[in-house]
Amino acid sequence: MKRRWRVRNVGCVAILLLGSLVVTACVVYFFRPMRREPELPVQQLLHEQLRVFPPGWILDTPEVSTDSDFTWGVWAVTAHFYYQNHLEYVSEEIHVFNDPTRAHILFRTTSRLSPSMGYQTFIPAEWTYRPSGAQQFEIRCVKGETKIKSCEVGMRYEEYVIRLYVPVGSLLSLEEMKDILEVIDREMTVFLEDSTLRSGFRLAPRKLDK
Repeated sequence: MKRRWRVRNVGCVAILLLGSLVVTACVVYFFRPMRREPELPVQQLLHEQLRVFPPGWILDTPEVSTDSDFTWGVWAVTAHFYYQNHLEYVSEEIHVFNDPTRAHILFRTTSRLSPSMGYQTFIPAEWTYRPSGAQQFEIRCVKGETKIKSCEVGMRYEEYVIRLYVPVGSLLSLEEMKDILEVIDREMTVFLEDSTLRSGFRLAPRKLDK
């Protein structure tokens, strides 16, 4: 009887040790530092988008910030496209995560129009486009009194999550917004084909490429 009891105890201890090793390995894997070489040419991506905006639009100077405070990303870029002296603008956020797994898990944390925040959102009936290169994609729109007021688009390309906030109707149409998304999809697909994700620490850039 004692021998059986000892065998059972040894078995339980072995299972616990194995479990702790598995958990430790998973934690190490999840939090391992990763960096991409070369890094995303943010300015090029933004200026390629500006090319398909209607005449009269300009791109403001993008800002770089650490992103860990609200999405657990490594760093982020915020850019604004303005139309002449109009008060409304298109806002774009590029969130850079450590790796694709973390970006996938935290994709929704980058949203400003989440239903959990109380927004009543919908997908326009006429919207059919989905970027072929994106691993995750979503579109949410908010309706004004008689028509769409604004839309938020989210796209994930590996460890990069891109969010656009577009004043649809007043400044841009859904078709024009689609043109912008097609440029993003093309540029991100080409960039990822020509870059590699490697082990190593990823630091926020002090300034963006020219």
